[in-house]
Amino acid sequence: MRYFALAGVWILSLVFVANHPTVFAQHSLSPYGQFAGTWYYHGGGAIINANGTGTDHYRTYRNCTAQITTDCDMFLKQGIYAGGFTQFRLYKVTGNKAVGTVTNDAVSWLVGTTLTITRRSNDTLAIRMVQGTTNACGPKSPPGYCGA
Repeated sequence: MRYFALAGVWILSLVFVANHPTVFAQHSLSPYGQFAGTWYYHGGGAIINANGTGTDHYRTYRNCTAQITTDCDMFLKQGIYAGGFTQFRLYKVTGNKAVGTVTNDAVSWLVGTTLTITRRSNDTLAIRMVQGTTNACGPKSPPGYCGA
């Protein structure tokens, strides 16, 4: 049931983007403008808004069962519903680096931890959190640069 709620929130966020595209546009007056946009990587993707807030959705590669109901991926018919998510707020930008705080996560102990986002060449980002670093690609990245 929780996954249906998470899927509903994700769908509503897509509707919000469709109805309010200027909120998510790269804004030259925003210190977070260079990070704003949609970024993809193998097994997930992130949306970073010009106001410094963002959401990252990703596969956990752990199947949901009767005993495992959170922080897991659900398989329904021909679809895989990614069970991992992180919400964050950036608060400091220095050059091509932004620092922020995790405000919500599928894994509760990550809330309050720090993340760093670095803008790199080839229209890519490095998203660094406690668990490691993920390279994410924008629309102008080379094909296959960030995984399948």
